[in-house]
Amino acid sequence: MIHVFAVIERLSGNGDLLYKDPDFPQFEPSLFWGFLSALNSFSKELIGTEEELRETDLEHMKIVIYSPREEYVEFDRSTDPALVVLADKFDNEDFLLKKLRKIRELLGPYLLYMMTPLGKVTQVPIPPQVMEKVTNVIKYTQHFPEEVLKNLFLQRLLRHASEFVKFTHVYIADVDEGLLFAAESKRDSYSEPVADLFQLTPSKKPRNRLDPAFAQSLETREVFQTLMAEIPFNRDLFLETIIKSKQDHLSREGFVIKQISPNSDFYLMVRLLYDPTRREEVDLLLKSEIERVFEALNKGNVPITKPL
Repeated sequence: MIHVFAVIERLSGNGDLLYKDPDFPQFEPSLFWGFLSALNSFSKELIGTEEELRETDLEHMKIVIYSPREEYVEFDRSTDPALVVLADKFDNEDFLLKKLRKIRELLGPYLLYMMTPLGKVTQVPIPPQVMEKVTNVIKYTQHFPEEVLKNLFLQRLLRHASEFVKFTHVYIADVDEGLLFAAESKRDSYSEPVADLFQLTPSKKPRNRLDPAFAQSLETREVFQTLMAEIPFNRDLFLETIIKSKQDHLSREGFVIKQISPNSDFYLMVRLLYDPTRREEVDLLLKSEIERVFEALNKGNVPITKPL
């Protein structure tokens, strides 16, 4: 989720704060610009100004600077405007980039930065109707209804009786709202088993993914959160490793991320052990679960196929 949106002239460090989530904690604007200006100068020293997208992680947040110089043909070459967002740490980077490109289309004609004799920046006023469209792009998201999520009973996959597959972790994730559901039946690295744990309600706190009181963070969850932030939007992922298992036929382990449907914010993510000779059956089982989630969302009137 984007909490703060600003525009900065990267050569001077000056800029404007154009949007802040009302629920986001208050902060001193001068400190924000001071920090951003220092970060901007440091990144230019390290990697130059030609990068389209650069990202800096904080503890729970990340700052993303979008500056596609080759796209700014209407700007004077002595200036370098960039779009800046403060977003949740595990927000999908590709989805953020789609939003920033859309915002750039809307704001391009109004961001004609010019250097004055005093070195300050002026800009063409942004019409309210254009700023409203920008705000709609910033706030665009799809919400997974809690009742739909609860009635899916995805935790039953942990008890799925099969000779060819065993699920150990099941998650539902959102590209900009984080983990919405978690079912974890064993600790990482095959240590002692624990009781089945699952979370049905996403945390209301903007900085938290799952309520910290729910369970201590496991390596698997962190791995999936990191993969979810990096995977290209509208793409799936199946990572496979060879393992030694007590059940010899379950000799492969998979980390799987599958989008519920094209343009959907939602993904099913699972960690599983499986028989490599029956991989097609594993794929069919996952496809069946995806279709079940898709149908439930359709019945809940969630517009999951509507593009940004």
